Amino acid sequence: MSERGLQVSPLASRAQDSAVETHTWAVVLAGGKGTRLSGLTRHVYGEDRPKQYAALTGGKSLLRQTLDRVGVLIPPDGFLRAIQSVARDHGALLFADEMITGFGRTGSMWGTDHDGIVPDIMTVGKGVGGGFPLAGVVSTEKLTSAKPWSNPSFSSSSYGGNPLASAAGLAALEIILKEDLVAQSNRVGAVMLAELQRLKEKYRTVGEVRGRGLLLGIELVEDRQSRKPLDRSITRDLYLECLRRGLVAMTYAPTVRLNPPLVITEETARAGLAILDEALGVVLKRHGRD
Repeated sequence: MSERGLQVSPLASRAQDSAVETHTWAVVLAGGKGTRLSGLTRHVYGEDRPKQYAALTGGKSLLRQTLDRVGVLIPPDGFLRAIQSVARDHGALLFADEMITGFGRTGSMWGTDHDGIVPDIMTVGKGVGGGFPLAGVVSTEKLTSAKPWSNPSFSSSSYGGNPLASAAGLAALEIILKEDLVAQSNRVGAVMLAELQRLKEKYRTVGEVRGRGLLLGIELVEDRQSRKPLDRSITRDLYLECLRRGLVAMTYAPTVRLNPPLVITEETARAGLAILDEALGVVLKRHGRD
């Protein structure tokens, strides 16, 4: 098995510390310890980013995104294909982190499906367990049968192959497929995104909304020009106001991620967003914002 690899997240987080998208990039050398590269404040999905990956890694290391804060940032069409091309040019394997984006969360079975790529190795978890702690690594028979992966005990785990976890994962997957929850994620997510766009038109504090399927993000800002994040004292107030009205949502920070369960109905989604609308109006008026 090759020691080289590039790891990307199909949907990344956006930091809110400045007017540009920022990330901290960590280069994990093939031999072991990672080296944190600070100060790399650039446009995350610029056209030259795939080439910058290659320059940072020299094609001999694994590049992994370290997510700064929650919030959904959608890569432009073709970006992941460009990353895959860089990996191929350097003889590297492409690792895709589908822990959050997998199993229908983005309106497709996998986040990488949106760009039509198949990674060499994929990590999965969260949704696959249906609430039960479960994670896994998916790859090809060619890679998993090669050394060192195929060495005795190399891929073993004290808790690996737990029968209860395996049963929970199988049951969750059967329901996802039987009830066509991937298509439902795509449909209900589109409704929610349209409603969030309406909130953006209504409140100047809503600086941006974005997302795919049932992985949605909102940016709450002091003003849209500077994109300065809304003060956390206000967002904490918003969180409590939502709770008082019966809505549990991650509105306690300026960057809000909405990722309801795949089984959510359109009616329930609209009702939840109506509560968010009411709470947002009350809290912004309370703090002299609009």
